[in-house]
Amino acid sequence: MKLKKLLTITSMLFVLGVALPSCEKEVTPDEQVLNIKDEEKVLYVDETFTIEVETENLTNTLLYSSSDESVAIVDINGKVRAISSGEATITITSGNLEDSIKIIVKEKISVESFKLSSTKSALQVGESTLLEYSIDPDEYSNEVHFEVIKGEDLVEISGNRLKALASGEASLVARCRNATSNLIHIDIYDFKAMSLDHEIYVGDTFQVTTSLDASEVSKDNVSIEFDGDSYLSFEGVQNGLLYLKALKRGETSFAIKLLDGRISCHINVTILEQNPYIGVSKEEFYKNYLRARDPFDAKSRSECYLMSGDISKQDQKPTISTNQPSKDDVLYKNSFVNFDYGDQAYNVLKADGSFAFTIYKDGAYVTLEEVAAYVFAYGDVPINYYEDRKNYPEPYESPWGEYLRLNNSKFSGDVDDYPYEPELPRISGNGGDLVYYEIDIGTTGTDCDPSYEIGDYNDGVEINRGAARIVYSAKYTNGEPITDFEDRYVFYTYNHYNDFQEYLNYENGWGKMFGNITGGSILNRYDKNNPPSEYPEVISKNSW
Repeated sequence: MKLKKLLTITSMLFVLGVALPSCEKEVTPDEQVLNIKDEEKVLYVDETFTIEVETENLTNTLLYSSSDESVAIVDINGKVRAISSGEATITITSGNLEDSIKIIVKEKISVESFKLSSTKSALQVGESTLLEYSIDPDEYSNEVHFEVIKGEDLVEISGNRLKALASGEASLVARCRNATSNLIHIDIYDFKAMSLDHEIYVGDTFQVTTSLDASEVSKDNVSIEFDGDSYLSFEGVQNGLLYLKALKRGETSFAIKLLDGRISCHINVTILEQNPYIGVSKEEFYKNYLRARDPFDAKSRSECYLMSGDISKQDQKPTISTNQPSKDDVLYKNSFVNFDYGDQAYNVLKADGSFAFTIYKDGAYVTLEEVAAYVFAYGDVPINYYEDRKNYPEPYESPWGEYLRLNNSKFSGDVDDYPYEPELPRISGNGGDLVYYEIDIGTTGTDCDPSYEIGDYNDGVEINRGAARIVYSAKYTNGEPITDFEDRYVFYTYNHYNDFQEYLNYENGWGKMFGNITGGSILNRYDKNNPPSEYPEVISKNSW
């Protein structure tokens, strides 16, 4: 009844022409909000940024404008684009309301290298470490700052000093304008733990001590946090000492955790097996020969001067895959590096991307495919190579016997001294920044150069060095080893530096031959009318 009466009164008022009050509340200027979240923003030329705006009860459209469109422009949606270095103010208006943000635009920089490091990789809560960086060119060094990517609440940075506040892992980079350094990690722990044994054998039990009071160390109060697979078992606690047992061969690390959440530093352990090749004769070992099965098997073999890879004879000329990936007649170079067991194993792929074989760090290898893969992966030579190519033990004197290989000496590649040789990429002998080295590859004959006798490289009694070499970039001219695989080049020449082919980082992946003979000249002779053909560029590609 009340509702009907109300409707009747309302109808009467409408008929009489009485104005009814509006249902919508009028918005006053004090109730309207227009606020830009940031006061200023640094951009680099060609970068974009969308302004974040907080609004409430606005009745007018947002309008954007730039004080200097030669520095920064803004579209109707608040997206700012940096045009050139300088400063500009972006203003947003809505009716009588407005707010603004300062845009600072800087030129992009191009750096050759930018590396960040820390004097310590692990810190106890309360400890500090110095952050160190190098940037080339160093003229930008006063613009470098640090940024915590992960674990921002775990650390504080003042200048170049980082202090640990709470346990966990912090990750950070250095930045300079648009350039970013490598990422580093800092492991932060609450208390120390240590073991005198970092290499143990399967079945052994070892002790771990801590900086804790012995009363805190009990089986009920502690647990072990393993990284990855459990290669160890926690056997118990006695008199404040923890006891762990090695279960299987491998590498692992672990930390000790208390019930209250406190955690120790990590302890790294390598678990070994007793070398199964000790006392095994070479005749017995090679009777039913198989390649090494893992890094620990390869290491055990090398300790006993036994091979890890293919020991079959090979021809001078490399076997080349019939389906080499390419684009417009330019070959692809596989830029995918496939390590395993940390960096102790390197998996070589076929041209189609499937698995081919594995080589192991510190293993012994002799074939072209495996030595090239080893040099590419590790920037060094297999363990059965003897560096002094002039003063070396004869095979019958060496524990490597017929598998002894020679040479790891600098290769100048100076085309002024040797004009018939082609110029290798960025080689120091011609003013480049890469220092190349050469090593022998033992083949079953040297039929391309009459000055080299045809025959076995190593027949077990003596060595007859042929004309086949691997030439590879080993380090930079400043002495630093090459860690960037984009700077790692490996070439094969079987006609004594007259022509080369690049290793393309897959099985039977050898580039187009280039150099003296392919340029139209004759062996070891320079013909100005037929100079050496130039290095054929390849396309680095992660997958195809």
